[in-house]
Amino acid sequence: MLFEIKRSQQILGVELELDLRCVTSGKEACTQLAMVPFDLAFLDIVLPDINGLDVAEWYLKRSNAEHESASARASDIRSPATLIALTSLDMTDAIEEELQRAFSEILIKPMTIMKLRATLQRWLPRAILEGSELSSGTCLPVGATVRILQVEDCDIASTAIEHLFSSVGCWIETVDNGEAAMEKLTTSHLESHPAYDLVLLDMNLPVVSGYALSSWYTDFCQQHGQRRVPVIAVTAEPDAVACKEFGIDRCLPKPVTIEMVRELMGQWLAMQ
Repeated sequence: MLFEIKRSQQILGVELELDLRCVTSGKEACTQLAMVPFDLAFLDIVLPDINGLDVAEWYLKRSNAEHESASARASDIRSPATLIALTSLDMTDAIEEELQRAFSEILIKPMTIMKLRATLQRWLPRAILEGSELSSGTCLPVGATVRILQVEDCDIASTAIEHLFSSVGCWIETVDNGEAAMEKLTTSHLESHPAYDLVLLDMNLPVVSGYALSSWYTDFCQQHGQRRVPVIAVTAEPDAVACKEFGIDRCLPKPVTIEMVRELMGQWLAMQ
């Protein structure tokens, strides 16, 4: 976690038992982000050298390039850190829109410990589902083909997920909105397009939310007498009750790791 404000460092170090890395400049932040696989990075927008927004944009570009590199080992692939902005700037619509392109959340200073705790609860990784697990380094059986449809509007996140599932032998196709997913699912069930085995669904999609898409898919399969494939919610805020109400079978907490993917696929194989 990266902060400029000393008081914030003291509050976090005393009140919360977390593994922290605190720096005081944008250059130091870039160095740490390049070296350490953080789960969260809190970036003050006003830093003495490089501003926090520039650091965030640099990091996202770097993460995207790393995931696109064919030389990355499967065991090292993981989702990039979730970026949180800290600012005392007057939040005009233009500033807020610019920050939202790079950050998952914007916190206004002065920051209370209650607000910080809520943010950590929202974005820190959750434990993955209980159940069987593929051992480290294990991939799908030879000859097994698992076709996955991913619905994710963030390029960085979708690229990371593609690499993770591909590394264990899955075939994954990605669309960036609910309407495109509806078209793909309709085609897979009613035409000659090969069927999917799993659907990975981001909950915060534009236009059609993940919950609405899952509900539509359940109704669609019932109306056409089709077998409904499992729908997996990929979200930083798993809500088991809401997922059950909208027909979602599992929650995969963000940030997703290779261990989570192996465990999920181990569960899927055990059900076949």
